[in-house]
Amino acid sequence: MNTVYESLEALNVEIGNAESRGDKAFFEELLASSFAFRRVTGVVVDRKQFLDAMAQGAPRTTNVRAITFAGKARAVVSCIVTMEVQGSNKDFDNLRMFIRTDDGRWKLLAWANEAV
Repeated sequence: MNTVYESLEALNVEIGNAESRGDKAFFEELLASSFAFRRVTGVVVDRKQFLDAMAQGAPRTTNVRAITFAGKARAVVSCIVTMEVQGSNKDFDNLRMFIRTDDGRWKLLAWANEAV
């Protein structure tokens, strides 16, 4: 049985895979219209800036640490994403906030990222 938890866990793993592929279409569907993303550098970008910068990148491994539900239509996912940067593996702490649409799909509303 595929629970809501399992669906969100799989979605967060797929986010890393889609980033590695540079899959702009995936993110156009996933991101909420008022999406905000805090990059590792501390710079915050909006939906358009995030999509415009989308490019194929290094393979990523996503380890979901926790999923917290706040009612039926909100969830926060904490995960560690590991990828190769300048020849060595680096970990990044990701915090993602999702909202659920009336048709049951999850939209990514906010994402904050920092180096571990």
